[in-house]
Amino acid sequence: SILCMMVFLGPEGVNIRRTLKELGEKTSLKNCIKYSLIGSFFSSITPAASGGQPMQIYYMHKDGISVAHSTLALLINLTSMQITTISLAIFSLIVNYKFMNRVLIILFCIGIFLNASALAMLLISIISRRISKALIEFVVKILKFFKVKNLYRKKKKFLKELKRYQNSAKYVKSNKKLMAKIFITT
Repeated sequence: SILCMMVFLGPEGVNIRRTLKELGEKTSLKNCIKYSLIGSFFSSITPAASGGQPMQIYYMHKDGISVAHSTLALLINLTSMQITTISLAIFSLIVNYKFMNRVLIILFCIGIFLNASALAMLLISIISRRISKALIEFVVKILKFFKVKNLYRKKKKFLKELKRYQNSAKYVKSNKKLMAKIFITT
């Protein structure tokens, strides 16, 4: 199991580093593997595996990496993982079709649908400026509800990071070689 974790965490660290490097961030492979470990650990101890990516972003920010760049790197990594998962599931179905019964085929279809929906949401969040801006407005409303101080300054900072994120996303969309490398490593 330790060997399998290393096989997973190593390439994930390589993908994170590759994306951050393309976005102009300086980081080492050792740090990127550390971010992979952090994501794995916090995903394991939080409900619905919801704490991994926020903690990865937190630790990257702590190490001087832009929140916009770290978010985009993790979204790209997650997107490539979803594509790989769907591809392997379809390949497995083709190879092992004779072992499938009606219930398994129904569960398979549900799984493909859910993973494809998650993939669509990831791609929209990478590509769509309007949805990204709506998410920031939603976060600001939540902060307003909790009466967070200096809300105007925080919103301004969020919008600045969003602009940086969108510029980085535009670069990634135009750089097909980067996406191909990440997909192959996944």
